[in-house]
Amino acid sequence: MMNRLYALIDLMKSETIDGERVIDKPAFRDRLLRVQGKVLANKLMLLDYFPAL
Repeated sequence: MMNRLYALIDLMKSETIDGERVIDKPAFRDRLLRVQGKVLANKLMLLDYFPAL
């Protein structure tokens, strides 16, 4: 799951809209932070169930 998140971040750094990187646009960056928060929360929840991971 983290690999997909990192791939999304790399994609947002490389793609542009109207000559501006997607990651530099506040609306997209805000959405990315929400997704990142959900991914990290999910990871922590899995660690609670499977502490050996």
